Amino acid sequence: MLLSYLCPPLPRKVQTHAIDKFIKNEPKITKASKLIPHTENADLSRPSTELKVELTTENYALILVKQNKIDKALEVYGKLVLKYPDKSAYFAAKIHELENR
Repeated sequence: MLLSYLCPPLPRKVQTHAIDKFIKNEPKITKASKLIPHTENADLSRPSTELKVELTTENYALILVKQNKIDKALEVYGKLVLKYPDKSAYFAAKIHELENR
């Protein structure tokens, strides 16, 4: 009742004209695949599962050494030298020890 007060129904002639015009135009529904260009399915979960923050702790370096990932451990020790200049001699000794393995 309230709806008919706010939006009175259109006359029958106007309704019929709108329907006839729609049918005459023969509209087609296009597939979504035609609207969106085909792209290779990317693995969107990969960035969320990768470690983003580079760990630069001595414990991490020790773990890498135990896993025999010497190159990565050397890289971490190199970052530790820059991060903690007061302990640079200690980390330099660790780097020297790993390089002579």
